[in-house]
Amino acid sequence: MRQIIIWTALSTVTLFYFSWPPLPAVFLLFVAIVPLFLAYHKLPFWSWLLAVFLTLFGWNTSTTYWLYNTLPVGSFFVHIINSIIFSLPFVVFWLAEKRFNRSAGYLNFAFAWLSLEYLQLNWDLGYPFMNLGNGVSMYPEIFQWYEYTGALGGSLWILVINILASELCLYWIHQHALDVRKLISLTAVLLIPLVFSIFRYNTYQENGKTCSVAIVSPAIDCYNEKYQKDLDWLTDTYLLQCKEINNPDFILWPETAIPDAGLSDALNENPFLEKIRNGLNKSTNSSLITGAIIYKKHGFDPEEKANKTYYQPLNEYLSTHNSAIEIKRDGPIRIIRTKMILVPFEETVPYPKLLGWLRKMVGTLGGFTFSYLDEGAGFVQYRETKATPLICYETVGPSWG
Repeated sequence: MRQIIIWTALSTVTLFYFSWPPLPAVFLLFVAIVPLFLAYHKLPFWSWLLAVFLTLFGWNTSTTYWLYNTLPVGSFFVHIINSIIFSLPFVVFWLAEKRFNRSAGYLNFAFAWLSLEYLQLNWDLGYPFMNLGNGVSMYPEIFQWYEYTGALGGSLWILVINILASELCLYWIHQHALDVRKLISLTAVLLIPLVFSIFRYNTYQENGKTCSVAIVSPAIDCYNEKYQKDLDWLTDTYLLQCKEINNPDFILWPETAIPDAGLSDALNENPFLEKIRNGLNKSTNSSLITGAIIYKKHGFDPEEKANKTYYQPLNEYLSTHNSAIEIKRDGPIRIIRTKMILVPFEETVPYPKLLGWLRKMVGTLGGFTFSYLDEGAGFVQYRETKATPLICYETVGPSWG
């Protein structure tokens, strides 16, 4: 039994690992869950559930191991929580299969999995990196139909193919024969979306308006260097690279490129931001869109003190925000928006009233605990077009609007 648990977990983790970006074997994703469904018929429930948990934890850890470069304890919490959460659809499968039949088990399993992926996109403990639909992201030619279904449609596609492949394998194991109907169903479910997507990818033509964008991203180690350097050095580094740019419509600097932009209501009095504005090419009409950490005052004794820090020189509590701001030579410095989807235990402690006690244990990246600030224009204007920057982690979540 122990060997079955180990080999099931190892085989499934291996399939997930080699199919997950940036590795190229994406086709393995369509059979990655099959070993777990096959092991279901060989193991007692609790042993099978252990294999499921070990698989999910191994998948999370092996494919997003780089999180441990930031905060090992916080990353461990995220991986444990995500593995426990996605063990639940397998429990739902077991309950429905015992109460009704295997088909009902599969149906409830897929519904539970997709429900949890949706939850991951919309709650403060969200970790949408591991949503199955993201697994094909290296190959845009095969998921063009996401414009209609979103990435959850891709997750459903992958789940259904895994289920059909599991049934095909079980039939072969028990009957020593190939079930042609199941094979045809599997082939159709795989190929119909695939053929549509490839056709769409190769026939689509861009008709929208264009603008020029220059991205400035110096090789600054954000873990061991960026937050230790002074602002003069950082701004000089970015501005030096900007001198090589030939008047684009927008210049983009990275997330938190300015680690201290000061108070949200005093951006235009900040000498470092003024230095950046003066450092832009005098002949340029470019808008500089940069990440910046800003602070908002909340008075001496705010009702809600979670995710706020007392700042003695001002005798007030401050909240900290991961923001995007716009700097132009001929206009005021303004907040565009602040980051809404924050990395749990890396950028913020979610549900601080309930989990605030974890703050000292897990820490946060750069020593900051961010929160959302409902301020800013929400967009930048280019002629008749409006656009908004997504900040890092937000690109794997639902579109900001």
